[in-house]
Amino acid sequence: MNSLRAEFVKHTPSNQGIKALINLIEPNGDQHMIHCLCNYDGTTNLDFPNDHFKYPDIDMAKYFLSRYSHQTVLALARNLTLQ
Repeated sequence: MNSLRAEFVKHTPSNQGIKALINLIEPNGDQHMIHCLCNYDGTTNLDFPNDHFKYPDIDMAKYFLSRYSHQTVLALARNLTLQ
């Protein structure tokens, strides 16, 4: 497969909306755990909590959104979070 994939890991508590831990899987097999928060106002926040330790010089959110497009990353994360 030659595209970004995502796997649902678990829902996590949040007072702001529905939040989940999602595993993003790049075509080369690299995996990145993210938090996706689907806010009650309809907006979505993504957080890459562990990648700043592995990749201190890279803004992983910018990397993913530019490499795979905003629509792809947000759609994968939102769909799994809201399932």
